[in-house]
Amino acid sequence: MSVSQSSLSATESAERDAFAFRIAFAASIGFTLGYQLGWDFPFLPSLFAVQLLSARRSLDLKRAFGFVALMAVGCVVSLMIALIFVDRPLNFIIIMGLVIFLEFLALARGQAAAGIFLITTSFVPMMALSSLDLAYALVHDLIVGSILALLLTFLAHALFPSHVLAEQDDRKVL
Repeated sequence: MSVSQSSLSATESAERDAFAFRIAFAASIGFTLGYQLGWDFPFLPSLFAVQLLSARRSLDLKRAFGFVALMAVGCVVSLMIALIFVDRPLNFIIIMGLVIFLEFLALARGQAAAGIFLITTSFVPMMALSSLDLAYALVHDLIVGSILALLLTFLAHALFPSHVLAEQDDRKVL
């Protein structure tokens, strides 16, 4: 094995280790904070943080604000659908089926933002059928959990930086 191959495998190994540390850090801290804050759904910050970290794309502030805004809008729309149609089950089923179909159609056409709406419109109205208090708690945990997940994602990248990006930055300086 040549020197360049051994340094490449060392870089790949260091990058895999940093990736694993980022996910482990975000998952454990997110779940711990959700539990300590007494949330009804304490796993949501961990779930969102791991999803954001596993995408392996860097997350800038514009996408971060967009993620939180889409989550909030999706939760509000889902809660409104649930409150309007909770007393009319047939209309509720038709509206929910149409909304979920349109979201899957948007996902099939490559619009990734529809995935966030799919999360909210699938769970919030169904939760509202059983308990409005639980639906409000879910909306709270989804919105605040997405904010916490973004903060954990940025913190994980700060604590365990990508070695490939650090080497590229070092080359630019020289």
